[in-house]
Amino acid sequence: MRSSHSLSLRERFSDLLSLFRVKQWYKNLVIFIPLLFTRGLFNFNLFLLTFAGFLCLCLMSSANYVINDLLDYDSDRLNPLKKHRPIASGAVSKRLAFFSFLVLFVVSLFFSYLLGFVFMLFPLFLFVSTLLYSVWLKRVPLVDLLVIAFNFVLRTNSGAVLLGVTVSEWLTLMIFLLALFLGLGKRYGTVLKLGKKASSYRKVFSFYSKELTGSLLNIVVGMLLISYCFYTFFGQANRFIMFSIPVFFFVVFRYLSLIYQGSLLSLNTELLFKDKPLFFGLTVWFVIVLLVLY
Repeated sequence: MRSSHSLSLRERFSDLLSLFRVKQWYKNLVIFIPLLFTRGLFNFNLFLLTFAGFLCLCLMSSANYVINDLLDYDSDRLNPLKKHRPIASGAVSKRLAFFSFLVLFVVSLFFSYLLGFVFMLFPLFLFVSTLLYSVWLKRVPLVDLLVIAFNFVLRTNSGAVLLGVTVSEWLTLMIFLLALFLGLGKRYGTVLKLGKKASSYRKVFSFYSKELTGSLLNIVVGMLLISYCFYTFFGQANRFIMFSIPVFFFVVFRYLSLIYQGSLLSLNTELLFKDKPLFFGLTVWFVIVLLVLY
C-alpha cells in the first residue's frame, strides 16, 4: 500500500484519473447515437451541443465510480482484480476521494442545467440508478445486469433530448440488448478467470455459473441481431442501411468468440482496438453507416 504523502504531483494526478475511470468514459459515447442516425454528425452546432452533454455524463460517471469505490473499499482490498484501485491500494485517501466526488457531482449538474432542465434529469437519474446499483442492486442476480443496460438507454436518450428528436424503439431496444451483451460478457470473463473464487469477492457471482451465463449470452446475442435487422428495416427511412447487417453480425460474432476464449476484452472493453479483426469490423460498419446516411 502506498503512502499518499510520498506521492509526487504527477503520480497523484495519475491516481485521480485512475479513480475517475477516464478509460471508461467511452460508455457515454452512446449519447452521439441520436446525432449519428439523425444525420446531424457534421452539423458543428449540434455536435458541440452533444459533446457538451457527453462531458456532463462523463463527470457524473466519474462521480459514480468514486462513490462505488468508497463503498466497496473493504471488498476491493480482497479482490485480486480490484485491489490496485486507487482507494483500495491507499494511493488516494478516502477524504480526497469524497471531496472529488462532490466536485464532480456539482459541476456535472451545473453544466447539465445550462444545457436544459430536462437534460439535467438524465445525469441525475444516471447517478441515482448507479448509486442504487452500488448500494443494493448489484447484489441481486439478473437485476444487476438490467440496471447496467437501463443506464445505457438513459445515456442514449439524453442525446435525443438535447437534439429534440425521438429515438426509434428498435434502436432503443438494440442499445439495451447490446449493453446486456457486454455485461454478460464481463460476467462470463470474470467467472472464467476466477472460477469459484469469484463468489467470494461478490456473492452474486455464485449465481452466474459458466453454463448459465453462456446460455444467457446466446439468447441475448440472438435478440440483438434480430433487433438490429428490424431497426434497419423499420427504424430508418433509408433502407440501404441494411447493407451494414453482415458487418454488424461479424462484429458481434467476433466479440462473442473472444468472450468464450477468455480474452481480456470481455473484462476491459476499451481494449477492443487491440483486436485487429474486431476493430476493422467496427470501422467498416461505421463507414457503411456514414456512406448510407450522409
